[in-house]
Amino acid sequence: MDYSLPEEHFQKQIKNIIDDVLGEQKTTLLLRDVRVKEEPAKSVVEAMLCRDEMCAPLTASGEGIADALFTALCTHFAEEFLCLEKIAFEDFNLKAKFKDAKKPHRSDAPVEITLVLRSTTGRRLYFRAQSKSLITAVVKVVQESVQFLINCEQTVCELYSHIEDLCSTPRYRLREALTLQLAELVKVGDFEQTIKRIKWQTKNPR
Repeated sequence: MDYSLPEEHFQKQIKNIIDDVLGEQKTTLLLRDVRVKEEPAKSVVEAMLCRDEMCAPLTASGEGIADALFTALCTHFAEEFLCLEKIAFEDFNLKAKFKDAKKPHRSDAPVEITLVLRSTTGRRLYFRAQSKSLITAVVKVVQESVQFLINCEQTVCELYSHIEDLCSTPRYRLREALTLQLAELVKVGDFEQTIKRIKWQTKNPR
């Protein structure tokens, strides 16, 4: 990705924090075997949704493939990851990169999709994907955006729990470092309900 915008530099820093905190525990999403059927009033998408190598069928419908997939993924994960309920499309752009075409008539030019999401905190989040196939590019950019938000929420949970555990220890510098990381993460979106749920689960362990 070309981190050409300040928001994209911010997201790169967030990804670094996610890598640092979650490491190999990061969630990986993959939509494969995608099939699209265009009906008069909607697009119907069927795919296999894989999360960390565990796969299950996913059926989605909406006003186009991007709407269908994004809505279906947010609905699928909304109960587990509360931040997905508070995110919306801000912009969606398609650009054909004709300079990268090989054929004389340039019909083989790859396309780049830019998806911009906006959280209820006003933060704009940018995601890009490029492919020779328009459908593949849309699938990739939607997949990446939801995966990023899921990993953000997982990192918020992990950091908050670590900070709480450190409150009764003399490890002030580590607690301060983790608090600074958490302060950056909560700029991404609205994690208030997520933190409330962690507090409730801490007070009411199963």
